[in-house]
Amino acid sequence: MHVEARHPIEQLQQLAKTQKQARMRIRLQAIVLAREGKTAPQIAAMLGAARRAVQEWVSRYNRNGIDGLTEGTRTGKPPKLARDRHEQLKRRLDAGALETDGVCTLRAADVKRILENEFNVVYSLKGVYKLLHRLGYKLSGATPASQARQRRGAGRF
Repeated sequence: MHVEARHPIEQLQQLAKTQKQARMRIRLQAIVLAREGKTAPQIAAMLGAARRAVQEWVSRYNRNGIDGLTEGTRTGKPPKLARDRHEQLKRRLDAGALETDGVCTLRAADVKRILENEFNVVYSLKGVYKLLHRLGYKLSGATPASQARQRRGAGRF
């Protein structure tokens, strides 16, 4: 695999060591290994990456140098609840159950209803649990009855 000698190996190694972004660090390591004569399958196995990805990184490095290794915008499904509304949801949940909620303790099913009624987003119960986890909430309740409810999807957080 041909790699352009745009930078000395020592400089690439130093950049890889000091790189804080894990994805960029792996890409730089791939370039170093390619410069050392390793093949794409060998590099892929060493770094836990796909062979094709390694080939793409080397190609991008050959065309644009280190700038070619930077990550572009990612595509993918946008989150249902926009990130700028996370704090608003956290404030609502931290306030606890309101009288209008009709319960004394909010459960995941109640959070699902709040998301639908107050935030106009529809989540599955599993999606609610994932969202709560991302927001830093932990499920509580250590009694056998609460654990059984949790398995049925009615756990409290």
